[in-house]
Amino acid sequence: MHDVFNIAKVKSDGKNLEAGNKELFTEYSIITEEEVAKSNRWYYTWPKASSFCQNLKLTQKFMANHTTERLWEKGMETYESYPPEEQGGQLIFIIMIKKLVSDTESVVAFLQGTIEKIKITDYEGEIF
Repeated sequence: MHDVFNIAKVKSDGKNLEAGNKELFTEYSIITEEEVAKSNRWYYTWPKASSFCQNLKLTQKFMANHTTERLWEKGMETYESYPPEEQGGQLIFIIMIKKLVSDTESVVAFLQGTIEKIKITDYEGEIF
């Protein structure tokens, strides 16, 4: 099942590969949704072994069963805009991880801005 989490670098012709690949679990921060979608399309289309297609579908079911309902629904809003041959667990994974990271970054930026502007004199309490 892990094989399809190696994101294939697909050439512009859609059927040939460039040298190397990217590991989704460790390189997710530099991988785009489009790269994963192209890789999924390649796995669905070109390898002879049917296990690749099965793994794309199986990983999607795994993600669905191990993701909170709210996060799954948010991810599906984007996921469903891709054609079926580009879908799979890897695509929903990258969509959800990007949402989590961007949401986390915006929360951290908000908290940082709030803390930098806070004044102790703005709050009532005991005077020492």
